[in-house]
Amino acid sequence: GALVAQRAHIPYRDSKLTRLLQDSLQGQSQTVMCICISPIRSALEETLSSLKFADRATKVVVDVPQSISPDAAPASQHVEELLVQVQRLQQDLYLE
Repeated sequence: GALVAQRAHIPYRDSKLTRLLQDSLQGQSQTVMCICISPIRSALEETLSSLKFADRATKVVVDVPQSISPDAAPASQHVEELLVQVQRLQQDLYLE
């Protein structure tokens, strides 16, 4: 599929399962997949289809964009720095 081949455009099929997984397959979250298989001979085709889908899904590699670099300070430290800057700017306004 397009995800395994790492194509830029991922054509989502018109299936309920693919629609449910659409956000997860875009790399914005982690996904856990449970498939239901059956030992009944009449369910063999469905079981094989589910196993093949799960196998393909495990091969998907999604490049997740980093919104914050790993070297960046923790968010709480950044917020503190911004608060100090706001206080400094407010004091500058009052002095003028």
